[in-house]
Amino acid sequence: MATFQRQFSTPAPPANFFQHGLKQAFFTPAGAFVFACLLGPPILEAIDSTITKEPLSYWSLLTAWPVLLWSSIALALVWYTFHVPSSELANLTKEETWIASWYLINGFFFNSMMDVFAGQFQSWSGMTDYYNALEPRYVHSSKYDGVTVMLTSWQEILIQTPCGLLLFYAYWRNKSWRYPLELIFNGWSVAGVWYFYLSEPVLNFPHVHSPFDSVTGAYDSKISWTFETIWKFWIGFVILPLIWTFFGILLSWRSLKLCSQHIEISEVSCCLLLLLLLLLLLLLLLLLFASHHHGSNGLTFPLLSLFPFLTSCITNTASTIAYYIQRIRIKSM
Repeated sequence: MATFQRQFSTPAPPANFFQHGLKQAFFTPAGAFVFACLLGPPILEAIDSTITKEPLSYWSLLTAWPVLLWSSIALALVWYTFHVPSSELANLTKEETWIASWYLINGFFFNSMMDVFAGQFQSWSGMTDYYNALEPRYVHSSKYDGVTVMLTSWQEILIQTPCGLLLFYAYWRNKSWRYPLELIFNGWSVAGVWYFYLSEPVLNFPHVHSPFDSVTGAYDSKISWTFETIWKFWIGFVILPLIWTFFGILLSWRSLKLCSQHIEISEVSCCLLLLLLLLLLLLLLLLLFASHHHGSNGLTFPLLSLFPFLTSCITNTASTIAYYIQRIRIKSM
C-alpha cells in the first residue's frame, strides 16, 4: 500500500518554490523599473518640496492601502504560479523570464496601483501628488478635460491589468493562449499611448507642462531644459510613453511570429492586413497635417469629415479579414 501511494501521489513543489518565484518575478529589469519609480518621490522631494501638499512620508508612501492591496495580489499570483512541481513549470529563457516579469509588473503596478489608484482614484497618499503634477488631467477626471485619462484608467484596470497578471501565469505554466492575449495587451498598450499622450500636442499642450506655447505652439528654448521641464515633459511625457510604445510593438511582433508557427494565413488576408495598416497610417498623417494647418480650434472639421472614412475603412476591411480568417489552415502540430 505504501509503495502504491509513493507511485501515484502528486509530487510536491520544491521547498524553496516561493523564493524562486519571487526571484523570477522581481529580480528583473522590470522589477528594477518599479524600484526606480518608488525612489522617484523622495528624490523629487529633496529637490523640490513644493510638489506635495504635505511633507512626504516615505513610510506612508510604501504602506498605503493601494500598495498593500496590489502587492498582496502579485505575491499571491507568484505563490499560486510556482506552487507546483518543477516539471509543471515552463523552462523559460532569460528573455522569456523578463517578458513574463514585464507583464506582471504592468498588471499589479503600472496599470493598476500607479495609473488607476494613484492617478484616477487619487487614493495613493504621496504618489498622487506627483501624478497630478506630472499629468494635471487627473485632477479633472470628472470633467471633459479629464475624460481621456478616465477612459484610459478604466481600460487599464478592466483589460490590461487582468491580461498582465494572466500572462505572467501563462508564461510560467506554458499556456498556448498567451499568444492572442499578448496581442490584446500590447495592442491596448500602444493605442493607449497614442490617444492618451498625442491628444496633448494635437491641441498645443493645454494641460501638460511643455516647452511649447499653449496658444501659438512655438518652442520656448528658455524653459526647455529646466528641471521642471525635464522631469515633467522629457521624462514623463516623452521617454516613458516611448518605452511602452517600443515594447508594445516589439512584443506584438514577437507574438505574431510565434503564432505563425502554428497557423498559416493566406496571402490575400496578409495583403488586406497590410493595406489596412497603410490606410490607417495615411489617415493619421492627414489628421496631423490638418491639425497643424487649422490649429487646435479648427481641428473639429477635419476630424468629423474623416471619421466616416475611418469607420468605413475599418468596418469593410474587418469584414473581409473575418471572411479570410475562416480559411486559415491549421498546421499539424
